[in-house]
Amino acid sequence: MSYAPPPQFSGYPQPGSPQGAYGYGYAPPPPRRGMIRIVLGILGLLGSILVLLVLPWITGLIGLVVDAATAEDSIVAAGTETVSFEADSLGIYTLYVPADEAATAACAVTEGTWTVSAPTASTTITVEGRSMAPVVDVDGTNTESVTVSCTGASATAVSEFSGTGGLIGAGLGLVLPILGGLIFLLLLISGIIGRVRSGRGR
Repeated sequence: MSYAPPPQFSGYPQPGSPQGAYGYGYAPPPPRRGMIRIVLGILGLLGSILVLLVLPWITGLIGLVVDAATAEDSIVAAGTETVSFEADSLGIYTLYVPADEAATAACAVTEGTWTVSAPTASTTITVEGRSMAPVVDVDGTNTESVTVSCTGASATAVSEFSGTGGLIGAGLGLVLPILGGLIFLLLLISGIIGRVRSGRGR
């Protein structure tokens, strides 16, 4: 009499049986995900911080240079030895005289509470076809009529320095790296979530 072999109860698949037919087969680990996004996010955040520290100064300086280069388009008053203009409390004004007379010209406020100081501008401008050089800044805090008289100068011109270019440049230098940092932060978070879901983040 022949006997049938006893049934096999091992949890491992038997030869000839389909692998994993009852969930006992070997399943490869899920692919690694999210690491590239994590690395790019970290590098991007570090780069954004560095740019945030440097870019506002660079763009602001470029804006100030542009403002100074376009000073001849911001002339608020012109005269001979004496010039009068309406000063705004928030304004920054520079007085120009002919470039060949700048070394000997002496200027002072003769009407108003404003005062004069050494010029912050150094570039010459062209007014009515004549080269003009800065000699003094006109400083004050009151909105009023101001008159400046210059001895040794045959012509005068007052330019208002708005500083708009510098402010816009500095603003762009702040906004752009912050936006970039937010994008890289989202990329980093996305990478972390993807890595956790793939079973490799635990």
